[in-house]
Order: sequence, then structure tokens, then C-alpha cells
Amino acid sequence: WQKSYSAGATTDTLTVELRAYRDGQAYYCVVTDANGEQVASDAVVMTIKAGEFTIKEHPAAFEGAEGDTATFTVVAEGDNLSYRWEYSNDGGQTWQNSWSDGYATDTLTVQLLAYRNGQQYRCVVSNPKGEQIISDAAALSLKASEIKIVAQPESATVAAGETVTFAVKAEGENLKYRWYRSNDGGETWVETWLSGYNTNELSFVVNAARAATPYKCVITSGTNTAETNVVTVTIG
Repeated sequence: WQKSYSAGATTDTLTVELRAYRDGQAYYCVVTDANGEQVASDAVVMTIKAGEFTIKEHPAAFEGAEGDTATFTVVAEGDNLSYRWEYSNDGGQTWQNSWSDGYATDTLTVQLLAYRNGQQYRCVVSNPKGEQIISDAAALSLKASEIKIVAQPESATVAAGETVTFAVKAEGENLKYRWYRSNDGGETWVETWLSGYNTNELSFVVNAARAATPYKCVITSGTNTAETNVVTVTIG
């Protein structure tokens, strides 16, 4: 037993704020007369009333374009509930705390970026006693559309020091472009950072090194991918 220093600790009435860490604490009062003789009251226990709680609506899967904002919502019934959202990158085998907006509320908002494609989200709902129930998991995925290349880039012959532009025209929704170059005749490809590298038009000033390099564009929509023909520039 320890002395309490809550309000009224030396009077006949003690006032204690009920907090989670005090759940189950016991209190009794020692009454002392003028002669120093003491008598102790019976002990009383302070308990948090939790009550039943349940999840009425689970979060729903979200599919959208890169850059969209996904919203996951859980609807739970109960008193003084708390929320903590988690995400999984391995199909629900392991879970980590999410720090996206609303991670400690009933609604989580997440920006849909390529690396988050396929992630799963769930909410851990807790009552004041620390008891938990977990929502169903909801998946976050990029919406993919068919990609149709309607105009391929064309190889070109220009004078050294001039600017060449390779352009591709494609049809589809939420298209992303990324141009690549090869330093070994097309065996392996690496990203190029020339002007327009992430658009449908790549432009650069021609020199001897660049004239010996093949280029191509990779177009994506969600998980779908299409590649252009390989093009080159010749100094002439």
C-alpha cells in the first residue's frame, strides 16, 4: 500500500480521476484519533467500465490512379473507443503502424503512390480496458487500363550539336512515361535523365556519345506496361 495524494487525501472523502493505468486500483482510508490510535476501512476497488463494443462496418478496398487519395473508414460501436491503423506489405503476414493522416481515428487517408500498390490496411479498435478487436483488411491498388501505342518514336539523323526529339503517342488512362537508354547495344537498360525523361517526348543535344546510344520509352498504367520500339540518332 502507498499513500494517495489525490484530492482529499487527508479528509473523509477522496477524489480520484479514473484513468486506464488506475484500472483495478484498490483504496482504503486510515482514520486516526487524537491519541494516535488508528482504524482502517475496508478496501474498495476502482474499475473502468468498458462495456461491449463491436465493428459494424469494415474498411473497403480502394482502387484509383497514382496520386489519388484513398480513404479507409471503420465504423465501431462502444464507449470511449480508440483507433490505430496498420498496414501490410506482404499480404497480411506482418503488420506495421501507419502514420498516414488519421492513423489514430476511425478514418485513414493515404496517397496512392506506385510503391503502395497492393498494400493492405486494417484498424485495431480498443476499449478503455485495452481489449481489442481488429477490422478486416482492405487493399489499396492502382487502377490499370489498357495501353495502346498509336505512334512510335522514330530514329533521326541530325548534325552534331543539334537537338533531337523522340516522341511517342499512346492512348489509355493514367499513363506514366519513363525513357531508358542502353550502353551495351540493348542488352541492359538504365533510366535516362535527359529533358522530358518522364514525359512522352525526350529531347537532347546530339554528340558522339549520345549518337551511339539506343533509347526506348516504357509506358505504364497501374500494373500494365508497354514499351516503344528502340530508336537511335545518327550524326550526319
